[in-house]
Amino acid sequence: MSISNRKVVIVGAGHVGSHVGYALISQSLADEIVYIDSDRAKAVAQALDLTDATNYLPVRTKVTAGDYSDAADAQIMIIAAGPLPSGSQTRMDTLGQTIEILKEVTASIKKSDFDGIIVNISNPADVITHYIQHTLNWAPERIFSTSTTLDSARLRRAIAQETGIDQKSITAYALGEHGESQMVAWSAVTIAGKPLSQWRDEYPDTFGKLDLDALADAGREGGWTILRGKGVPVTVNRLASMYTVFFSDGPLRNFEDVKNSDTEMYSRFFRAMRERNIFVAPSAFEVAMVSFAHTEEDFAKTLDAVRGIKL
Repeated sequence: MSISNRKVVIVGAGHVGSHVGYALISQSLADEIVYIDSDRAKAVAQALDLTDATNYLPVRTKVTAGDYSDAADAQIMIIAAGPLPSGSQTRMDTLGQTIEILKEVTASIKKSDFDGIIVNISNPADVITHYIQHTLNWAPERIFSTSTTLDSARLRRAIAQETGIDQKSITAYALGEHGESQMVAWSAVTIAGKPLSQWRDEYPDTFGKLDLDALADAGREGGWTILRGKGVPVTVNRLASMYTVFFSDGPLRNFEDVKNSDTEMYSRFFRAMRERNIFVAPSAFEVAMVSFAHTEEDFAKTLDAVRGIKL
């Protein structure tokens, strides 16, 4: 009996690529992960970091840095290459930059012997996925976008916070693009298996007063986009479970970049969070960590604290 080696290639060793790798490892979804990045040193660093992390997990995953020749025997390729939106940019605003990067990526895929499935995360995700399909001229069923899966999760979290019902008892989907034009299929939203519309009819004083537009807006946002919405420039750098917050439009790549960020604003942010019993890294020059010890309630409290801060 042969045992298949579950091999995944991740193109892009940045914020999203690092999170994907750790998620694959922690859920034991891959036996081997190969990082490919135009910055070879970053790919090597990411592979080493995740290799170290596996020492404390009940799984075994080989993580290396490689090139497109390593994709020949891989079943899945995840594309997470491209810039993060900065300042007031939307995902769609990064399209031109991402296309330029993907031109080289798709050319390399064509030259490789990869014949598996591509999952694209690069934004704007749905448009870029169509670009990859068109450029490679592959069957559509071999190239997928993560689309609105994350938006749907955020929507469920927003509904859970508003109703006090566990998000795992809520079924709700954001549809359309992973971006500003998404919409919510409210007619398909259920709580504990019962349609939301029925809850609103039966409990007009509670569920009937839910602001559906506000909930849809909350589904589009994360904690740091809340800060951006207040006119505060913020950049989050993350590696695996470690993250740092900088009050700057970014990107931040070295010590000088960090020194040029608004460290005074970070100090105010730290003190304001501490007053709300949320403890983040005490300075912009240090990292904070997220672990399995943190619960959904912890994340909800953190987001509520962020919303209440006046910087």
